[in-house]
Amino acid sequence: MKPENLEIIPLKDALRINLSVPNYQRPYRWTTESSSILFNDIYSAYVNNIPEYRIGSIVLHESNDEFEIVDGQQRMTTLTILTYCFYKILKAEQYKELSSLLMKKDTFDVLSSKSIVENFEVLKRHCEIISSELKSFIKYTLENCSVVKIVTNSEQEAFQFFDSQNSRGKPLAPQDLLKSYHLREMADNTESEKIKIINAWENEKQKDLVLFFENNLYPLIQWYRNKNGLYYSVKKINVFKGIKQN
Repeated sequence: MKPENLEIIPLKDALRINLSVPNYQRPYRWTTESSSILFNDIYSAYVNNIPEYRIGSIVLHESNDEFEIVDGQQRMTTLTILTYCFYKILKAEQYKELSSLLMKKDTFDVLSSKSIVENFEVLKRHCEIISSELKSFIKYTLENCSVVKIVTNSEQEAFQFFDSQNSRGKPLAPQDLLKSYHLREMADNTESEKIKIINAWENEKQKDLVLFFENNLYPLIQWYRNKNGLYYSVKKINVFKGIKQN
């Protein structure tokens, strides 16, 4: 890996990257509670004068002059929302420029947009509460908060990283992972076709999809292989890997 593909950078530099969200990513789903925790963690580091507060890592893949967020999308979107709050309160254009991910057309679906609006309202309130020290808090957030930037060399490598990261810790829901596998097989389909399918998938009731996997898809694919079709769980998502378009 080249040195420039692995570096620690301040948040303001991370937000200046021409970021995009690949279509295999899950929708933006951070709760207002999660956003508040992130804000309070940064504020606590600011109050305690911690010289550098490491927010986490982002894994990127360069594609057509953009950097797709392979891992860290939920957190980076939340930080972009926070930066947009800075802009709305202080009306300073430099903060709007750092929020460009939110302005990109077709980046977020309707459900994601709803979560973005809810988190914006909560984060804006947090900023207003500390209005007397907001400018110094903004300076700390953008300059003293840092992220580990990792740039992968190929789309295959990026997807493998996405897959492995979401197989550990708190994983994606099975239906989100399966959507990702299928989208990856749709190399010959147009973007509009993919977006149409993604929107249809996301607009389904997610609990119904979970039951459909547990009660229908998993037993069928297991029975077809003469295996036990009971006791489905997210740990058995590997059963659905390797499904080809043909």
